[in-house]
Amino acid sequence: MPAAPLPLNEAARLAALRRYGILDSESSPAFDALTRLAARLFDVPVAVVSLVDEDRQWFKARVGMDACQTPRDHAFCAWALLEPDILEVLDPLGDPRFADNPLVTGDMRVRYYAGAPLINPDGLVMGTLCLFDTRRRPALSEQQRETLRTLADAVMGELNQHAARLQSDLALSAARDLNTLARERLSGLAESFNTPLTALLGYGQLLYSATHTGSSDPKLETLGRYADAIQSAGKSLLELVNTTLEAMRAHHGSIDQNNAGSVANLHSLLDEVHTLTAPLAEQRGMTMRLSLTSPLWVKGDPIRLKQMVLALVANALKHAGRGVIDLNAHPSDDGRTITLTVSDQGPGLPPAMASLLDPAPLTDPALLAHRGGLTVVRTMAAMQGFGLAVTSTPGIGCMVQINARRHQPELVSA
Repeated sequence: MPAAPLPLNEAARLAALRRYGILDSESSPAFDALTRLAARLFDVPVAVVSLVDEDRQWFKARVGMDACQTPRDHAFCAWALLEPDILEVLDPLGDPRFADNPLVTGDMRVRYYAGAPLINPDGLVMGTLCLFDTRRRPALSEQQRETLRTLADAVMGELNQHAARLQSDLALSAARDLNTLARERLSGLAESFNTPLTALLGYGQLLYSATHTGSSDPKLETLGRYADAIQSAGKSLLELVNTTLEAMRAHHGSIDQNNAGSVANLHSLLDEVHTLTAPLAEQRGMTMRLSLTSPLWVKGDPIRLKQMVLALVANALKHAGRGVIDLNAHPSDDGRTITLTVSDQGPGLPPAMASLLDPAPLTDPALLAHRGGLTVVRTMAAMQGFGLAVTSTPGIGCMVQINARRHQPELVSA
């Protein structure tokens, strides 16, 4: 019994077959149904979906056959790999390729075979949808051949869907592994930042205690103001680190909602931001201007909201380079929401500024320069349920608005 020659593309074919990840898999209702349909339509006792591996043919689905595989040397389907279309063997006993094949001379007593190739999108043959009969029968009509091709295409479609599901599962598993790794790294990053910042605050507290002695010495008073600034800036930096890390955790699916239901006093919040950033603006020849006509409260975490405003101010300080940075807040006409605005008089954002609020990666270097602060702002806004809008006019400036639900002051204890 001669063995079928190997296809010229055998190495590529085998590699493609293994990428499907289907060999030795569990039975599948879809493959089983197509195989039963083939047996019924062609009135044959045996029909199989055969995938031809390096040294065997393995049956993904079978009707009328107990074995789940046979040696490749015994496989009619190994010969079908060499055919561009259906291989039909009308007289195996009279065909020197199959006359002494165990499938012909043994218990199966094959007297007829037809196999339609399972051709993948790259034109490689993975195996066949094949029919066996124990009695001689005439050649398939053209209509029957077309029916068998159609069934083979359906089987190939199922193979492609199986491969797509497998790739999707692998990608999901890889994403979960990456998220786990990211959470572990973030935990270590938080510790790396928090330890030196906590030490800085400790030394700041010592300086504060040493300078607040009740003395009228001008030098001590000056040092006291510096100590106050160190404490305030250190606390804000610590909050910024923690909330930025929380925003990164949120991106990886781990959001802390401990401050859900909180409210923020915009007067004290914006006043603190102004105190922290006005010296930085002055160093750059710019001015920080705060406009808040009446006490206003909003629903949201005050720490996160302050970090959003600080990030926007930092972005303006970095890119505006001139003029005034305005901080203001005002209620909507119906009084239900508050709009908090950070605006500058700089050159404005690039024309594609809308993508700054898009979570997709950026490739434009001009946009990448603005991305960092607004990425944090966008993530935290989503976490808090705030609205976010950007308006930019070239040569005039940029304005970012945070829209939050208003909380009536009489409902908040001082």
